[in-house]
Amino acid sequence: MGSRRRGRMIVLLVALAVTWTSLQAPSVRASDPPFVGWTAVLPPLTHQYDPNSLDDCVAGRVECVESTIQLMQNRMDPLAAACDHRAVFALAYLRTTQSYLQYSETPGFLSDPAFVNHEDAAFAQMYFDAMTTGPLAGSTRYPRHGGSPWVPRIPGRSPAWVICCWA
Repeated sequence: MGSRRRGRMIVLLVALAVTWTSLQAPSVRASDPPFVGWTAVLPPLTHQYDPNSLDDCVAGRVECVESTIQLMQNRMDPLAAACDHRAVFALAYLRTTQSYLQYSETPGFLSDPAFVNHEDAAFAQMYFDAMTTGPLAGSTRYPRHGGSPWVPRIPGRSPAWVICCWA
């Protein structure tokens, strides 16, 4: 009986402490965050979507996604052949775009697949531009396969395999 009474007393004390604390706390209202007119600060979007355009990518047609995948494949192949560190992301981006194409062709999966196709092409173009003219275009800043002291060269194994599995 004593432990049951003690349990009830603890629950009652906790309930009273919570009630008392909530009544004592002052009401705090956060002020609205400052408004920043981002549209006036940022440059205009150069990749405009026009579903009536003759250009497959501007109109967001599936053929644009297919040609984007081919461009990605053509850019990834030499990177992979050279064991370039950029091949890992190039492959991941290629596989993501290939999977996206599969889902974009599924009826009802997207409410506006043409617009998302356009976005896919626009972002891919930004990636291509960065890889062609960006700071890592043709970069040898990072060591390639076998050139790193922490990734030993193992014939027949990629650096990713060595790091992952160490064999």
